[in-house]
Amino acid sequence: MRPEPQRRRDPTATNAEVAQRRFRESFAGGKISARRQSHRLAAEGQRAESLKVRSPHTTVEQVLKALAEPQRLTILRLVGSRELRAGDIARHFRTTRSGISQHLRVLTSAGLLSQRRQGTSRLYRVRQEGFGELRAFLDSFWEQRLARLKTAAEEDARKR
Repeated sequence: MRPEPQRRRDPTATNAEVAQRRFRESFAGGKISARRQSHRLAAEGQRAESLKVRSPHTTVEQVLKALAEPQRLTILRLVGSRELRAGDIARHFRTTRSGISQHLRVLTSAGLLSQRRQGTSRLYRVRQEGFGELRAFLDSFWEQRLARLKTAAEEDARKR
């Protein structure tokens, strides 16, 4: 292996510029993972706030499975009116934080919660759009029932 060439230090560069250069060089050389890169960017305050939302392939079945767990329903009620940190949500339960984190992951992947990072905290809030497909699914049953009721009422009216 050849040794890397020595770089001359730029006397006018600030510490932040030197750190950024080293960071770019180490990532470009494949020395660190993309995840580590994003953590470094977040630590340096260079990453914009990200908002995690559901996958575009979320199905009604995933939403129903997410809602099947009573603790997840309680989580949705907690964050229904305001955005909360994961730790604040976990304080309302007697389970472990990792258990609550798993519930939060399921709700986020089902599209029912959105996650926003603020520093080292993750803030969660309800995504009303996540309930859209579920509502459409349930409305289809309601519409069928109303159509049957209307037909039955019309037949009853004709008989009289």
